[in-house]
Order: sequence, then C-alpha cells, then structure tokens
Amino acid sequence: MKFLKKALLVLLLVFLLGWIFLTTLIHQAPMGWLVYQAQQGWISRYLPAQTLQQVKQLDAQAFEGHLGRGQARDLQMAGAEVALVKWQLPWWRLALLQPRLDVQLGEEPLPWQVRLALSPTGSVKLGVEAGSLEVIQGLPVTLQGRLEGQLQAQFQVQEGQLQCLEFQGNWQGVIRLKNPMTVDLGRVGLEPACPAVDELHWHATSTIADEHELELEGQVTTERWSFTGEAWVDETAQMATLLRMLGWRNQSAAREGESAPGQRLEAKGSGRF
Repeated sequence: MKFLKKALLVLLLVFLLGWIFLTTLIHQAPMGWLVYQAQQGWISRYLPAQTLQQVKQLDAQAFEGHLGRGQARDLQMAGAEVALVKWQLPWWRLALLQPRLDVQLGEEPLPWQVRLALSPTGSVKLGVEAGSLEVIQGLPVTLQGRLEGQLQAQFQVQEGQLQCLEFQGNWQGVIRLKNPMTVDLGRVGLEPACPAVDELHWHATSTIADEHELELEGQVTTERWSFTGEAWVDETAQMATLLRMLGWRNQSAAREGESAPGQRLEAKGSGRF
C-alpha cells in the first residue's frame, strides 16, 4: 500500500512538472512565430474564411515578444492600421485553463483597453474600455475625439456558435467626422444589449443643442441586420447635409415647440449577411 501511494505521488509530481513545462513552453512561444504558423493554416478549421484571410494579411515580423507579453507596432489588418498593440497573458491563468488576455490599443494617454477571459466551460467574457478614436487609422470613415465608458459582455460557445448571454455598459463622448466630409457630431452615445442569445441590439444618439438631435436603433443576428433612425436638424446644420447625402427622408418642415426652422428626418434599412 505504501508503495502504491508513493507511486501515485511520483506520477502526480511527474504530471505536475510536465504540465508546468508545457504551459511555460506555450507561454514563452515567440508571437511572431505563432502568427506565422497560424497563417500556414493550422487554425483554418476554427476561424471563418474572412477572419482567416485577415490573419494572413498580418506581418509576422511586426510582433515582438512572446505569447505571455509583447507588442506590435504599425499593425495593419483589414485595411486599417494601429500604431501600437500591447498584450499580456498571465502564466498562472494559462496553467489553470482560465486564460485572460489584456490588450492595449494605441499609445498613452488615451488607449483602448480590451480584456478577454475564457473558461473551460466555454464561457467568454469581454470588456472594452474606450479611448481615443485616432487609435485606428486608414478606415474609409475618419473620426476625431474620444469615447469614455466601458462595455462588458458574456458569451457562451455552443456547438461552435457564439451565443450572447449578457451585454451591458455604454460609451459616450464628443466626436467629429473628418472624412469623407467634415461634420461635428457633438455628444455621442452608444449602448448595446442582447435580448436573445442570437440577437444584438444597439442604440446610438448624437446631439448638438439647437443644431441636431439624432437617434438610431438597430438589430443584428447571424443572418440579418436592420436599423431605424429619426432626427431633428436645423436647416443650416452640418448634420442636415450629411443625412440628406445618406438618403434620409424629410418628414416635416418644422419641429413642434421649436422657434428655429428645422426638419424631421427618418431612415430605415435592412439586409442579409
């Protein structure tokens, strides 16, 4: 009996040392090498074709450090560029099969902070703390300003599908559109929610006193998207020109209770992915 106990202890110790060695090996793997290997297709079965194509566009040489900690400069993906990306993955969380990845997008003083935590049960927790909108460059639409606030979401992986369990929080800030035209969006807010596991709702607002008040609501599922929008705009406001270019329809010549001239506009849209 004593021999059996000793043998079990030895096996447990060997397993523990082996697990520590394997975890350390993964944790210290060079990130550039991991990206290169991913581009060769060993994760193709786990990613959608469009996402895999974006991964293949990454420059593996832009990555410095290892899986546990490192950074990438001038990272380009899907036509956009981020000047600096930093990440950190604690070793002990990886060893306990509960990895938590902390990512910083952009440089101080106003970077975006992203936290992604996984559990062995397939639960995924995502937190995004907003920052400067100049973090990402090269997009067709250029925004200036910053957002404040945090979004927190919890998902569950079921049969290869990502299901939304909870989505809370909001972003708000003062934003200006610079491209394709210059428009002051004023005070902007965004609040998402997921009333069902396969459905995402969002609500957005944009306001400048005596110039415009805009409200958008939308729904996104795995197959469809739709939105409705309503706005009041002063006839001379920059937002009026933008909304007309986007095809918003005029609903009234003036807003009730407003002495200044204005217009009520609305829009609807829907489609399939």
